[in-house]
Amino acid sequence: MPEPVTVVVRIRAKEGCEAEVRRELEALVAPTRAERGCLGHDLHEMPDEPTLFLFHETWQSEADLDRHLMEPHVQAWIAKAERLLAEPMQLSRWRKLP
Repeated sequence: MPEPVTVVVRIRAKEGCEAEVRRELEALVAPTRAERGCLGHDLHEMPDEPTLFLFHETWQSEADLDRHLMEPHVQAWIAKAERLLAEPMQLSRWRKLP
């Protein structure tokens, strides 16, 4: 059985684009949670830094994560991200310890 993978994605909106980025990111949550292999997908914002957002995701396998990244709703976000973000998204993979 494949090992679950956890992903953390750090996202920094351009100043003045925070509300639009938040709307775009919130729109990703429901369709992502409905995807095969999604064990958890949560969006966070930093209370003292309104430009900073974070996704915490857990996928059943690397294959499920790879498939997620190719989904139309994710690709649509990626196409908009360059215009809305102050820096590239930072994605890191994690493994849960026993």
